[in-house]
Amino acid sequence: MREELTFVETQLQSVLKTIKSSVTTSLAKVAVLDTNSMEKKYQDYLESEQLLLVFRELPGMLPEMPLADKTIMGNFFVYALESEKEVVVALIDTFISTYNATYQSMNLGAYKVRFRFTNLTPIGRADNKGSKFYQAWQFGVTLLVIDDLTTIQNRTVTFAGNTVNSVNGLIKFNFEKIPVYAEYPVASTAEGKKIRYIKYRITFSVLDNTNSAILALKALIYNSTYTGTCIVTSGTTTTSFTGKIINAVEGALEQGYPILTFVIERG
Repeated sequence: MREELTFVETQLQSVLKTIKSSVTTSLAKVAVLDTNSMEKKYQDYLESEQLLLVFRELPGMLPEMPLADKTIMGNFFVYALESEKEVVVALIDTFISTYNATYQSMNLGAYKVRFRFTNLTPIGRADNKGSKFYQAWQFGVTLLVIDDLTTIQNRTVTFAGNTVNSVNGLIKFNFEKIPVYAEYPVASTAEGKKIRYIKYRITFSVLDNTNSAILALKALIYNSTYTGTCIVTSGTTTTSFTGKIINAVEGALEQGYPILTFVIERG
């Protein structure tokens, strides 16, 4: 079973243990199944002491590049005794509120997954399975899988004391190292040119949100400040230079997301 589902199963079992310390319930264990077909007979797994979850991945969210970073969307279908519905709702709601929008390390830290859940909703009425009535629920999940080798997570830009990264809105990162050549001697090939110095240029875009760092950057667009120290961090590598804002744009994408884009160049 995939590690993301193992995490869900483990944490739900922990929440159940906490609930059982104060509430009487026949539920004793949690099981999570991974299936992309609802034709699988989940009834074969139903047990009166078990809270059963079946995960079904939804199609259409393929990664644009063959890398580990990707988005997975799916639904969890929940099955338990109808008589335990109050405990089930409390258990799932506690789990969702605890781990919604959180990053969790997987596979000994090789990659991280961010969980985003929808709310739990019942599916129809209780269904008679043998001599017992079982109730079904569902809730949605979006898994943002982040690989440390390919992610923007470890990219950081600091300019004039304002630090931005993916946590507070960084969505685009482009760092350039540009050689500046002497004008003489004139030559038609790069071999005949003399490099005078190296010019750094950083282009980055952030979401125009209410984060303090973003608000400080936005203020730079509307006042006369245009020079400051720029610190660019990529993983464990860092460089800094005195830079000038040579271009700053405030706009919005067709999807409605407001964006700030800055181009900072060594002065």
